[in-house]
Amino acid sequence: MAKKGNVNLLYVLGMALVAIGCVLPMFKLGPFSANVFRFMDFDSAGSIGAILLFAGAVAGLVFSFVSVGNASLLKLVALLASIIGGILLFGVDSELGFKILKKVAYIGLYVVLAGWVAACIGYFSNK
Repeated sequence: MAKKGNVNLLYVLGMALVAIGCVLPMFKLGPFSANVFRFMDFDSAGSIGAILLFAGAVAGLVFSFVSVGNASLLKLVALLASIIGGILLFGVDSELGFKILKKVAYIGLYVVLAGWVAACIGYFSNK
């Protein structure tokens, strides 16, 4: 019989949703929509946030399947990096403050939020 892996499926699902949400359109204003990669211009806090958001999600997925020491701590760091990146992208950038976010939010943003909730529940329920 094969050895059963210790993969937290809810955490993996949540981080996969965050990564998918980054690719989907997150903001829409009229006919214009933008995903996370539109904000990677490397000259603002929003750009750093976009990189952290996507890189944290991918790193969390990688740490779930690769056997490394302190994998639990690394998965927590990846989740926190993704959340901090989202706060930098959505809250600090002067063009996308929290006040106008509810007017321009689109499907990708809701997928990212659902992914964060699922990943947090998955991480903290597996202790």
